[in-house]
Amino acid sequence: MKQESSPQSCKVIFKDPRTNETIVVEVDKRLNIGRAPKQPGLVIAEDDEYISANAIEVRSNSEGVQIGNTSTHSYIEIRTPQGLRVLFPGEQLLVPTAATVLLRGHTY
Repeated sequence: MKQESSPQSCKVIFKDPRTNETIVVEVDKRLNIGRAPKQPGLVIAEDDEYISANAIEVRSNSEGVQIGNTSTHSYIEIRTPQGLRVLFPGEQLLVPTAATVLLRGHTY
């Protein structure tokens, strides 16, 4: 999953590792990502019980993109040009540039 940010919105690009399907979502303010996310939401791996119903929250603002780990149990990895950062449940990170977020599931 990659985020490309601009001052007002960002784009979330999700590539399913099982099917190679690519989904692109424009985020104006907020997007929830997970197995059964709150709205507005992007459903990923709905049959993978290892992934939380609400695993990631992406918020776009004038400073960049706020990525939050809303999972109940799993960490996420965020890769930026500055390096790798691991977020545990409840943690957030503001990224001013494009980032790749890795959310591990049972099958990947």
